[in-house]
Amino acid sequence: MMYLVLANLYLGAFYGFYYFFLRRGTFFQRNRIYLLISLLLAFTLPLAEYGGFDDTVMFSNQLPTLDLDGSVFELRASESEASARASARVLYIGGCGLAGLLVLLQAFGTIYALRRGRPGQAFSFFGMIRIDGSVYGSHQIARHEQVHARQWHSADIMVMQVIKIFNWFNPMVYLYERALRLQHEYIADGQTAAGDQLAYAELLVSHAMGVSGPVLGNSFSNGNLLKRRITMLLRDKSPRVHSWRYVLLLPLVAGMLAFSLACNHDNASGVEGLDTPRQLAAAGEMPEADANNRLFQSVEVEPKPPGGMRAFMEYIGRNYDFPQEAIEAGVNGQVQVSFVVERDGSLTDLELVRDLGYGTGEAAIRVLQSSSKWTPGIQNGRTVRVAYTLPIRLNLQQ
Repeated sequence: MMYLVLANLYLGAFYGFYYFFLRRGTFFQRNRIYLLISLLLAFTLPLAEYGGFDDTVMFSNQLPTLDLDGSVFELRASESEASARASARVLYIGGCGLAGLLVLLQAFGTIYALRRGRPGQAFSFFGMIRIDGSVYGSHQIARHEQVHARQWHSADIMVMQVIKIFNWFNPMVYLYERALRLQHEYIADGQTAAGDQLAYAELLVSHAMGVSGPVLGNSFSNGNLLKRRITMLLRDKSPRVHSWRYVLLLPLVAGMLAFSLACNHDNASGVEGLDTPRQLAAAGEMPEADANNRLFQSVEVEPKPPGGMRAFMEYIGRNYDFPQEAIEAGVNGQVQVSFVVERDGSLTDLELVRDLGYGTGEAAIRVLQSSSKWTPGIQNGRTVRVAYTLPIRLNLQQ
């Protein structure tokens, strides 16, 4: 989840840079390259990690408290929080499915238009160009669409469709697509007008009354972009000295990189000063751990026990073996056991954080040792080790 938040945050920052510094300039090819590279950076910078952070292994990730009185148990998790997370996950996946369906419908519409054709249409999709030869200025329109085809503008649009599927909730994605389409049209208009911008603008206006092409194609006369295209077509070229604005991108990217490193450091190392059974190596030296041995406090995809967390708690409640000595003593209090969900889903490093004596802690470790493997946690696309603490509250007073 952190990855998705950072990626969309960076996407907004990159679009803001384009909006305030670049959109009014006539460096159309550079702007197109900027938009494409910034898309790549927005979705790769959140993956940045620094190995020097790996040596901090203190963490705490506490499971819901389990109440046991010898016969029944009660799950005291934050049910509303768990329900909210599940609802958010369902909403996100449903939105991705709907966005994917819309892209498929647009793709089918494009294929249909390529096969059948429609009166007055003028659009291109990759190397396929469909123009109604009866329309006014068809030869000039054909040159315009050939620019789109030569420069693979449709590939840019398809990349945006994929990004929209997984980031449908972010309005910046749609603004990004509009900006990229505008740069495509500016490029094609500039090369097609050939010094006679006024006559070409008249052609755009006259053709605007026709039928636009499919969404996934590059339409010659898209009414939503027409005003900006004519304005940019008749605008004087930007002075070359204005190219310095692209240099401002460097501190922006550097800041994003530093922020990603800090966020991934927090996820990996946890919070210092927490009560944990794991001690550092002798004389205050940090243990050396490679990427596969890092311990995470939180991850994008949390580990999951077989059947879910409720089933796991039910398993603990059914199988916790109350020591007879503890029952006779009427023990009352909380046992805490820490453990690590390994990359293969097994539970290791079981240690008592808090013990009530009378064998209560040992019983908690035994029930965890006999539990089934979990589905491992995932961070940045790979399985990782995640640490947990399980609190068990015992109330055996007679």
